[in-house]
Amino acid sequence: MVSESPTLLLLNNVFIGNAASSFAPNVHSFRIWSLADSGPGSLRQAVASANAANFSPTITFEDSLAGQTITLTSGQLNIINGLTIDASALA
Repeated sequence: MVSESPTLLLLNNVFIGNAASSFAPNVHSFRIWSLADSGPGSLRQAVASANAANFSPTITFEDSLAGQTITLTSGQLNIINGLTIDASALA
């Protein structure tokens, strides 16, 4: 049995894949600029930082990521803190 890595496709402000978010007021922002699964600028790092925050953060994306795919190779993202995922820069 072959298992595929979870993916998140960022296209026209629509997330395709197994991603979830809850919406909260924008207080602070973490910016995604890397397609890597982890490390600086990655979606996983931004979610980890948002989970540790004592405020309701917003995750945003560099416009250079429009139409590209972030492949989650080390498991699903666990979102435990209220956050907003704003992909408007990818439109």
